[in-house]
Amino acid sequence: MIGDRATAKFQHTLRRHRENPYPAAHFPEPAFNQLVLKAYFIGVPVLRILGLDRRKTPELRRMAADYASERRAAGRSVPADIDLVM
Repeated sequence: MIGDRATAKFQHTLRRHRENPYPAAHFPEPAFNQLVLKAYFIGVPVLRILGLDRRKTPELRRMAADYASERRAAGRSVPADIDLVM
């Protein structure tokens, strides 16, 4: 199981705009989904997440839709690349 340390390290990598195949290959679904949402939270394009296309699940799509809905309800902008997950 991937721990908080590995997730934090990859989040740091995302912030630095470096692609990394490890999460798509090894993260369990909940950790991968959290990573994708974290990318939205910190403003990193999800295109930087290698393997996203093959890791999209109904749960990840639901989470992205909920996130977009919450942003709209709060009068905030929705990431332009949200459709890549939904």
